[in-house]
Amino acid sequence: MTRPNILFIVSDQHNAKVLGHKNHPDVKTPNLDRLAAEGVRFDNAITPNPFAHLLECPFFPGNTPHNHGYYGLSGPRPRGLPTILGHFRRAGYRTAAIGKIHCPEYWVEDDCDFFRETCPGCSIGGAKEYLAYLAEKGVKEDHTGLFEFGAKGIQSCDARPSVMKYEDSMEGWIVRQAMKFIASCKN
Repeated sequence: MTRPNILFIVSDQHNAKVLGHKNHPDVKTPNLDRLAAEGVRFDNAITPNPFAHLLECPFFPGNTPHNHGYYGLSGPRPRGLPTILGHFRRAGYRTAAIGKIHCPEYWVEDDCDFFRETCPGCSIGGAKEYLAYLAEKGVKEDHTGLFEFGAKGIQSCDARPSVMKYEDSMEGWIVRQAMKFIASCKN
């Protein structure tokens, strides 16, 4: 029996209703719509913690913050708690975590064949590969220095589009890294 390929997409700060397959009148998401039609969707999933970055953390061990002890953007590595990536790796899959991982150091990374964090100060090495890419192109990253965060991290309700080109954005870089990993897994 052939094992299926498995791809988890965890969307940070994205309203699930804003997708073509959810019948949004303006948004066009043909690739996500195709994935949703051909794969498994978790339409009734509920986060155990409303803080955006803690959505990713419980997803990896299958536990809630009061079990793994990770309540914010930093904290101890949850000793003894497995990650979903570790389960797949032990079953013979190649695993990767790419993007805004936001988990304690040496937890998710240890269960990955390919690991790329995009946010400085998170996980091993923060965003060193992404920041090196930007430096090589002479582009300034604008996600961590958003003026709408306000003084001492007090975020306003204002928003603005990024001034970065998509290809240089975290999202564009994440997609290219994922494609690179997927291509390396082909037999």
